[in-house]
Amino acid sequence: MTRYIYSNAASREIPDLLQSVFTAELIRPSRRLFLASPWVSDITVIRNRSNEFMILEPQWARRDITFTDVIANLIERGTEFYLETRKLEYNENFVKAIKQKTSKPFETFRYNAVLHRKGLLGDNFFLSGSMNFTFNGITTLDEFIQYTSDPSAVSENRIVWSRGWGRGEE
Repeated sequence: MTRYIYSNAASREIPDLLQSVFTAELIRPSRRLFLASPWVSDITVIRNRSNEFMILEPQWARRDITFTDVIANLIERGTEFYLETRKLEYNENFVKAIKQKTSKPFETFRYNAVLHRKGLLGDNFFLSGSMNFTFNGITTLDEFIQYTSDPSAVSENRIVWSRGWGRGEE
């Protein structure tokens, strides 16, 4: 399945898609999760104000669940998380927040001064497009993204992204 989304401030499509993606990741975590985003921030990715997602993590009762909450939880469960972003204080705060929320080492990140590509790649999906993983990127700016769960597209991208990190694809 491939879905194309053009989104603007009036649309909830991107936040809803991210909530679905991260809920699925918490239910069945990817072995490796790759994120490339020149700008990244600790955005809300799951709205849990009514406790509808409390089963995922009881400590997240009646609150918004942030990007770093989810990533740290996945790292704790054994997901290898790879982050590529630009070296900006804004992004460094994201890295620090992950490190503060997990007891496991998080060293699979790198800064790339010329990074422009954007995407999130898991074992069973690939999300790419014009969107940075920031509040403005998911809620305010006009963005175009593509989400696919097509096994061949996901596999192709996993090979490319894994090689980019000097990792073979298992």
